[in-house]
Amino acid sequence: MIARPRLYAIGSAEAGRDVRAVATRPQERDGVPAGQMQRGRRIVAFARRHRMALFCWALVAVVVAVSLDVLFDGLLRQWDRWLMLGEGYSDRPVCQSTYQHCPGLRLTSGPWFWFWRTVVWGGQYWFVAMLAGIAALVQAVRRRKPWLLVAVGVWLVADQGVVWVFKKIFGRTFPAAGIDHLWTGAEAYPSGHSALGASCLLVVAALITGAAARSAMVAAYVLSVGVGFATVMLGYHWPTDAIAGWAFGILVGLFGVEVVRKFS
Repeated sequence: MIARPRLYAIGSAEAGRDVRAVATRPQERDGVPAGQMQRGRRIVAFARRHRMALFCWALVAVVVAVSLDVLFDGLLRQWDRWLMLGEGYSDRPVCQSTYQHCPGLRLTSGPWFWFWRTVVWGGQYWFVAMLAGIAALVQAVRRRKPWLLVAVGVWLVADQGVVWVFKKIFGRTFPAAGIDHLWTGAEAYPSGHSALGASCLLVVAALITGAAARSAMVAAYVLSVGVGFATVMLGYHWPTDAIAGWAFGILVGLFGVEVVRKFS
């Protein structure tokens, strides 16, 4: 009479373990094993936690890859010459005289010309630096934090300095010269419009508070991309100049955003 309940209890425990085993056994969903689904979730969670770091490393990779391509005359640099100088086309020969405007991709008149001329103002350093300085002054007064104005001023000087050094290292000629040479003393690579415009616009957006803060940051990214396009469409820079300048400018701009947050 005592053995039966024990056997029943043992059977119940074993049945419970079987149920738990079935419940915890990897299942498939739409043909995808549970293990792969869990790994996918972990990857997505990691990307969300470290999205800013991953974005910065992606920008570094772009700058390094484009710079190496320009140094070693890679496919992107050859594409630059084809697009801006028209090499390989008898009806669009390479310019021979220095500073002659070349027949490649270059708008000189019409509505689109004036549109891109307006957009490119977002990359004029004196203009965007002035906007950043005014925004920093307003926020420093409102928050009673004068060191914010000092920090932004130091960052603006450093921003222009690192871009200038970057330009001098390569010394690339502008498309308007009709040649694509390095170490000539010119300052085409990277595009100062793209780099300084992107960095300063991000800092200006970071200094905007309230409900418009997020919209301002999105607008800064969009306008910085537009400035890069404008420099190419107007024939000011090679496409690789604009790409590297934008990526480098965003990197420096993100550092400026951290400066603003630290001193705010």
